[in-house]
Formats: sequence, structure tokens, C-alpha cells
Amino acid sequence: MPALYLDEFIRELRRDGDAAFRSHHAAPVIIVTRAAGELKEGAPAETTVMAETSGWRIQQVSLLNRVFAVSRGAFEKDAPMVLGRIDTADIVIPDSSISKRHCVFEAKPEGMTVMDCGSTNGTSLGETEIPANQPVLLRGGESLSAGNFSFLFHTPDSFIAYLEHVVKI
Repeated sequence: MPALYLDEFIRELRRDGDAAFRSHHAAPVIIVTRAAGELKEGAPAETTVMAETSGWRIQQVSLLNRVFAVSRGAFEKDAPMVLGRIDTADIVIPDSSISKRHCVFEAKPEGMTVMDCGSTNGTSLGETEIPANQPVLLRGGESLSAGNFSFLFHTPDSFIAYLEHVVKI
């Protein structure tokens, strides 16, 4: 499923109702909630300067409120989902603050996990940095940070609750 904007999901939930929406959206999602910030200490300053002159800010803003499914789909082999800046990543965030292979989401029997892949700018769950190569279990509703971006992770149930809260359906 291609990434859509949050308002498209809100319209669909209003139009089709809770049951139909649930049947169409049975995968966890991440929502881009912030697209700005400072790189961690030691990151090259040239990145920010060059980025400002090349349309970087416009690209960052266009990612705000994008919703990415954290699932390969019913007919694809189950495998971890890679968030990164290169085109071969499953969830592409084309920004230099995101590593080529920044973090990985993986469905496990106990639930969805996220694992930082040793990225330059790290991955955080809330205010806590995730140690590289150590999966952390997600429940739904958590805030994640990667590079200059913040995301909300939602399970299908917490996503619907979030949408209903946002629009007070």
C-alpha cells in the first residue's frame, strides 16, 4: 500500500464506518508527526547547509502527516520492514538525517518490534534512545524518532482510536 496522508484515512473512516475501515486496514502504521530538528552532535554541518539550498525543507514538510503501513501485504513473504533513505527501503524517508538502513520493524508472536540498525542519528522510543541491534516491543500509540523525524506507531486498533480522537467522530 502506498503511503497516504492522514486526512485520506479520516475521510475513509467517516465515509465507510469503523467495521469497513478495520477490514481494509489490518496492518500497523507509522505516521510522520514532525519533520524538523537538529542532528546529533558530530553530524556534519554541511548536510544542513546544502540541504537548505536544494529543496530539502519542502521535501521534509511534504512528509508531514504521511501514513506508512508497516506490512508487506497478504501475498508477500513475511520479513522485517526497513525504514531508510534509499529507494530499496520498504519505508522511504529521503532525507540525509535518515541512514540508508535506519531501523527495522518486525512482526513477532508477541507483537511488532523496532530495532535501530546502528544508524548515524539513532532511533528513540519516546525520550529513550534504542540501543543498536536490540529489538524493542511496540504496543501502539508510541512516539518514535529517527533523524529529523518523529513518528507515531499504531496498531490497527490504536490507529482507529487515534483517528476517532483526532476528529471526534
